[in-house]
Parts: sequence; structure tokens; C-alpha cells
Amino acid sequence: MDQLTEEQFCYLITQYEGEVTDNIKQIVLRTFTGEEFFLRDHVVNGQKVLPGVACLEMAREAVGLALGDETANIQLKNIVWSQPIIVQDEPKTVYIGLFPEDNENISYEIYTDDGDSESIIHSQGIAVIGTIKNEEVPDLDIEAIKLKCSQKEISSEECYAIFDRMGIEYGPSHQGLEHIYIGEESVLAKISLPTSVFESLGEFELHPSLMDAALQASLGMMIGNKKSSEKLMLPFALDVLEVLSACTSNMWVSIKSSQEQSGDGVQKLDITLCDKEGKVCILMNGFSLRVLEEGNIGTLKLTPI
Repeated sequence: MDQLTEEQFCYLITQYEGEVTDNIKQIVLRTFTGEEFFLRDHVVNGQKVLPGVACLEMAREAVGLALGDETANIQLKNIVWSQPIIVQDEPKTVYIGLFPEDNENISYEIYTDDGDSESIIHSQGIAVIGTIKNEEVPDLDIEAIKLKCSQKEISSEECYAIFDRMGIEYGPSHQGLEHIYIGEESVLAKISLPTSVFESLGEFELHPSLMDAALQASLGMMIGNKKSSEKLMLPFALDVLEVLSACTSNMWVSIKSSQEQSGDGVQKLDITLCDKEGKVCILMNGFSLRVLEEGNIGTLKLTPI
């Protein structure tokens, strides 16, 4: 693939909203009102914030549509969430810029532009096409992992009480975390799609309720490492995302420290989502969180952890 053609981008536009701008790579992705369940039930410091995982779904879907192949194997890498997307009193339009590179990868930027100031980039990364290996990914032995995660257990009620104290209010559609099992160097979590949004399962490959619940489970690693200061934390970066199959209604999440750690003291986690039988569906390697320092979430000061 040397470049994305005008026809491919026009096809993408017909699937979403808006028109092609002067720069053919700039796409109007979607306009959010704040009434979407993933905004209504995801409130940070009193503001409706788009879950960072939603950017992963939007990026993969946009690239697939631009290629004219929604079944293409699309790996995302070098993902950064630089600033949350906040939707308050007025609808907010979100754009994505797709930029073909010489090595056949596609870099992307998800951003907003209110016309009164410079565009704000909220997330960016690189899409690599056809990168999922053909060999079968081994299933997870859930019972064996659970035996290793027997130091402490946290119930759903305890988890969401901690999040509430952090300043994150999860409504019913974002309370997918059922139980966390904590071990010395790993965490196992059971998650499920809340009944209030159960019928929406087929609308997403990476369902925001389930994907966000998987990231919520990283709280267990903080508690296991005695770093649970209950400071407000948000997604910071992700090295690699690979999707083998779509989310299922009931899943297990296995979390452990990444073998490859950065040299700047940032803790990276490898997160694996599998179905209830242990079949691996999604790999998120090199995930890190960041602490939101005191101040307005719209002008973040963030410290990686």
C-alpha cells in the first residue's frame, strides 16, 4: 500500500459524518453529545470524559474503513493518550487524521478543533496492517493463574468505592468489574458486560464497557505493589494492541508487569483479555497509567507512574 486513495477516504466519510476537508487525510469521525452511555457513565472530577479505550476502537475502525477492508488485521502501536476528550454542555466533534508512511504503516491523530484555537491532539499512534501472527495464541489456564493470585481478593463494591474516592464516578454501564484476585506479581480479574448495555455487545469489537473494566483491573497491581495512594489515574500510553477476536460478554483479564520496562521509572503492564474458557481475544502490552495532579482536567498536568 503506497498511499490511501481519495476513493478510500470518501468511502470512510460515507460511513461517518461530515465532509472531506481540504486535507483529504482529515476525517470528521463522530460528534458526541454527552448522552452516550460511555460518556454519561464515565465521569472524572465531575466531567464527562471519553474513555481512552474508545480511541482504540475509533482508530482501528477508521483505518479498516479507509482501506476498504473492515476485516483487515490491524495492530496499533506506540499509542499515547495526551489529553482526555471532555464533553460537557455542548456536543463535541472528534476528528481523526490518517497519514500513510513510507513503510506502509499509517500514523493517526485523534483531535478536536473548535475553530477558536489550535487543534488539540487527544490520542495518537501507528496502525500496522496484517501483523497478527498465524500461529495459535495459547489459551490461558484460568485456574492456574487464580492459584497464583491468592494473596488478596477485592470485590466489585470495594473497587468502585476506591474509584469514587479517586474522583471517578462509574455509572451502571461502566461497572463491569466483578472481582479482582491479587498475587505477588500478577492480577486476575473477572469482568462482564453490564445488563444495561448488554444489547450493544455486537456494536463494538472493543466494547468500551469491557475494555475500560480491563483497565480498571490494573488497580489490583497498584494495591499489590502497595502503590495505591488513591490518586486519580488515567491511561498514559500503550506499546502494542493486538485484537484476535472481539470482546465477549463474560471475560477474564490477566495482568502482569511487562518484561520490557522503560528506563524512566514508569511501570508498564501487559494486559490479556480472554473469554470465559480462556481463549485469548485481546493483547495490550506495555500499558501505563498517569496521575492527574490537582487542577482542571481540561488543562492536565500528568505524571506517569
